[in-house]
Amino acid sequence: MKAESLRNVEPSREVASEVEVISFDKYREVCDSHNPNARKLGFLSDELYEMAGRDPRTVFIEYEGSRIPAICPIDYGLGVGYDTERCRKIARNIGEENSWFYMLPPDLINESNLKSIVESISVIEGALFFSHSTFDSRTPEDIKKLLDLANRTPEEHLLLDEKAREGNEQTTVTLYGFNVAPKEEISQSRVTNKEVYAKYSENVKEGLYKIPEKDGAFLIMGNMLSQGQIDQMWELYLDRFQFLGENHPLSMEDTKEDFLTYFTDENSLCSIFIEDSKPVCFTFVLDKTESLYWLNGKFLENQCDEDTTLLFFPGIVASGSRIGYSMQTISLIANAFADMHAKARILDENTNLSEDYITEMVEKIINRLGRQ
Repeated sequence: MKAESLRNVEPSREVASEVEVISFDKYREVCDSHNPNARKLGFLSDELYEMAGRDPRTVFIEYEGSRIPAICPIDYGLGVGYDTERCRKIARNIGEENSWFYMLPPDLINESNLKSIVESISVIEGALFFSHSTFDSRTPEDIKKLLDLANRTPEEHLLLDEKAREGNEQTTVTLYGFNVAPKEEISQSRVTNKEVYAKYSENVKEGLYKIPEKDGAFLIMGNMLSQGQIDQMWELYLDRFQFLGENHPLSMEDTKEDFLTYFTDENSLCSIFIEDSKPVCFTFVLDKTESLYWLNGKFLENQCDEDTTLLFFPGIVASGSRIGYSMQTISLIANAFADMHAKARILDENTNLSEDYITEMVEKIINRLGRQ
């Protein structure tokens, strides 16, 4: 993640356009078809997209007879995943009052639309935020080309998180993946979370697992959670993820509505550790990606074979004094999948702060079980 400070230029006259802004549905088609990344590109909120499209400060490029937003005021940053207030704070720290973000799929800038966007860039003042992945070398190249043509002299500021370990301070979001396979018999087909939970329930009846009365871990499907359980786990989630996102320009904390969308999904398999009948640690996995609206489903599906179950692991949440319960919470899900003899590809997103321990912890816990 980077912020460019744009200073010391002579403003030029903004060029007006009568060309209509591309519809949100068409915009999403364009972004998705040009996306090599694990995360979706561009605006995910139609409301914020339309607001940005009406804002006279927004810079556009022309594309197939319409206009597409290219550089927008940070006011609409939440629509593409930025935490608006944190970005403004970062900008003020480098002496800039105005903040913008660049958000274009690679390959959309060409000779035919280059002139209009360069003329518009020449009047922008402030911090310009942008991000790109290892699969996308075009975005930083395009920005450099645009700034050079607009005679801009930017100052680059890497966005750093001092809480991260030395050498890993630059803020990032990374998708990790690893495979697990049972040492016993291996299933030749994918399994679903619903099937895993059904087998777990049978094993509970046979006494292989115990449902705790006050202390211990248990499995439950997300759509079976009570409102009281949901409220308690939301409070726990919000407390822990605010810590991860304090110095990150992207929003690490889901809204309660978004959290509930995938946490209580009918395909969500949850493992919860309770102490004195209250949840103190929990995790869950999803075997469908539709509710993970910010991720590129096509990219994820290409990460494993047809006989391997694809699981997305959003992370594990534990109260500050109950981190040690993570092993029992994760082990229960791992054992339930081993009971189904399932091969799985586990994907999880980490920031530069959490990548030092989350994926490694999950792998170690699974290996210690000795069943995969």
